[in-house]
Amino acid sequence: LLTVTKPFISVGLALDGEISSEKVIVRWKPVRGDIRWTNNLPVRVEDVEIELAFSGTILDKTSVVADHGFYRSSAPSITWSRETDTNLGSVNPGQSGVASFSFAAAPAGSGNFRNPEIKLTVTVRARRVSESQVPEVVTSSAEARVLVGTDLVLSSSLSRGGPFNNTGPVPPKPDTETTYTVAWTVSNTSN
Repeated sequence: LLTVTKPFISVGLALDGEISSEKVIVRWKPVRGDIRWTNNLPVRVEDVEIELAFSGTILDKTSVVADHGFYRSSAPSITWSRETDTNLGSVNPGQSGVASFSFAAAPAGSGNFRNPEIKLTVTVRARRVSESQVPEVVTSSAEARVLVGTDLVLSSSLSRGGPFNNTGPVPPKPDTETTYTVAWTVSNTSN
């Protein structure tokens, strides 16, 4: 016999409207995040606290914005609590809500990053009073990885030297063939 139960408080992390454990983004475009939570208990919970922690050197700490949350750039993390959103002070059975935020990767030209990614970890905590009147803390969590797509940069140079034997007059003359060597340089902006 296998019994499947819901977590006490369910939590889901959506990035740009999609719930996924992995998302690829581009450096110049902000990402919108929504943390969706629900009280699955048959009793009220109090003092709900939602914490979102960011990790990854490519995060642009100045781009983080939290709707009704407190952002600490030193951590970096966002906290939603009854101090920032009064709805989190007391949550009835079945009640749900959304905590929203946005962020972006560091802009191009801000350095080279090896395997650029941003990890997001959400933890939801709440206090409930059990049937025996003993308070207990219930928690739930979710994670997502944001992979930063890299930009391909091409540059070229034209010369008469190089690995090929170039022929013809310089400067070129009408009706006479002149050959050149084109060298392409390919680089990656983020990796």
